[in-house]
Amino acid sequence: MNGEQEKSSLLRERNGHYFNVALSRQRQRPKKIWTLRNLIYICGLYILFSKTKSRCTPPKTFQLESYGTPPLSNTVDESTTTTTTRIPKIIHQSYKSLSTLPSDWADTPSRWQNLHPTYEYKFWSDDDNRNLIARHYPWFLSTYDNYPAPIQRADAARYFAVLHYGGIYADMDILPIRNVDPLLYALDLPENDDKQ
Repeated sequence: MNGEQEKSSLLRERNGHYFNVALSRQRQRPKKIWTLRNLIYICGLYILFSKTKSRCTPPKTFQLESYGTPPLSNTVDESTTTTTTRIPKIIHQSYKSLSTLPSDWADTPSRWQNLHPTYEYKFWSDDDNRNLIARHYPWFLSTYDNYPAPIQRADAARYFAVLHYGGIYADMDILPIRNVDPLLYALDLPENDDKQ
């Protein structure tokens, strides 16, 4: 086979244009069922869906019974038979104002108060939050006022409320199912004496 015949066998005419048959064969890869790219793609989809499923699945039931019950002591409130702890019995919640509370959260404050009759309940409006910062933490007021979003001010103020008064903070979308005394008692154990 001479050079011209070899060249012509490698070139084929298609629609008036010549193309190289040898190069077109090199470009065609055999189809494999599982290429590395497909495997990575499928693993990525699996991880994505498993993470999505875990975020959509309700959490496991919280077993409050696994925490000890506070023993009765000398500081017993006769009407409710509860004990005192180092954590003050104050519940803090915050929103723009009580009058603007969404209907989905309208019963949240009363639910906390009903399940915790011995606790003081403090609702903090945006104005109350700013007054707390201005009165007790004036060094932070300029930072507080310069936050671009109101939710950032509310997030910062909740820490100052708990720092100043003590107690616990609960977001408005958190509904209690039981009294939190067993949890506070669990945090008030002798081995926690050195912790603040």
